[in-house]
Amino acid sequence: MIDVVIHSIFKEKKMKKTLYKRGLQIALPVLVLLGISGCTPTIHPSPDLLVQDKKSKVEKQIVDRPFKDVANTYEKMSRKCLNFSIRYSGDPRYNRTGTFVYGAKTQRTPNRLRVSMQKYMEGTEEYMKTGEIPYGGLYIGVVDIVPAGKNKTQITFYQLDNFAYHIPDEYMHAFNGWSSGEYVGCPTIE
Repeated sequence: MIDVVIHSIFKEKKMKKTLYKRGLQIALPVLVLLGISGCTPTIHPSPDLLVQDKKSKVEKQIVDRPFKDVANTYEKMSRKCLNFSIRYSGDPRYNRTGTFVYGAKTQRTPNRLRVSMQKYMEGTEEYMKTGEIPYGGLYIGVVDIVPAGKNKTQITFYQLDNFAYHIPDEYMHAFNGWSSGEYVGCPTIE
C-alpha cells in the first residue's frame, strides 16, 4: 500500500515536472517572439518601403502655402536641423550610455520633395558595412511634400510606430511650423 502511494506521488510529481518543462518549451519562444516583435523595428532598406509599410504611423496635412515655399523651407531646415546626435543614459546600475545619431536626406523633383530621416546607435556602424542595416541607419521617418492645388501643399508624414525608433516629438512640432511657415527654427531636445 505504501509502495503504491509513493509510486503515485512520484509519478504525479514527475508528470507535473514534465508538463512544466514542456510548457516552458512552448511558452518561452512565443513570449520571446512577442517581445521581440514589439521592441524591434522593421528594417526598411529604403524610404519607399517605410512609406508602403501598413504598420507605419501616417499623418497628413494640407497648408495654404505654395509648394515651392514649403519645399524650400524643408530643404533648408533639413540640412540645418536634421543631422544631430542625442546622448542617452539608461539605468545607472547597468552603466548603459551611448549616442543616437540622426541624419536626413532630401530628394527633390519639380513636383515633390521627400525628406528621409535615419537613426543609428553609435557603435553599430559595422552592421551598415555588412548590409544588415542600411547605410546611415534605420529609416525612422519620411516626409513627402507635393502640390495640392493653387497655393496649397500636402505634407504627409510617415514614421515607424515604435517607441525606440520614431521621430522625436519636438521635431514633429517643428515640422508643423515649417509647413505653415510660422516657425522656421530648429527644435531643441532636452
